[in-house]
Amino acid sequence: MVITDYGPQAELDPMLRAENDFYLTAFNGVKGMSITDMFKDSSSITALHSIRKAIKNICYTEVNSGIYNKIAPNAKSYRERATWDTVINYVMVPILYTASCLFVALIIASIIINHIWEKKHTEKTNSQN
Repeated sequence: MVITDYGPQAELDPMLRAENDFYLTAFNGVKGMSITDMFKDSSSITALHSIRKAIKNICYTEVNSGIYNKIAPNAKSYRERATWDTVINYVMVPILYTASCLFVALIIASIIINHIWEKKHTEKTNSQN
């Protein structure tokens, strides 16, 4: 795919016929201009061939760029995990879950022990009176 940043001063008809597929200008200078308005003779075989070829090249570039990995049948995505991602997901997260579970278990145990201790002391206090 051929991309240029040549602005709207260039004529798009010769640019596309010279196999330039895309140009990096968001606005070509004329609002509401359709693709057939860009060509002096949009019914010619050369113009239609150039348009089709440019659209095909843009579509092939997008599809082969990796955007559609794991969407198309038999498509494969090759990515390696970052070391920090592995450490966080497989080391730190289980450690934090375990620590939080132990913390909750300690809180529950201390509540139960305090409840039992208060019960014994209230019984001793009641029996002494």
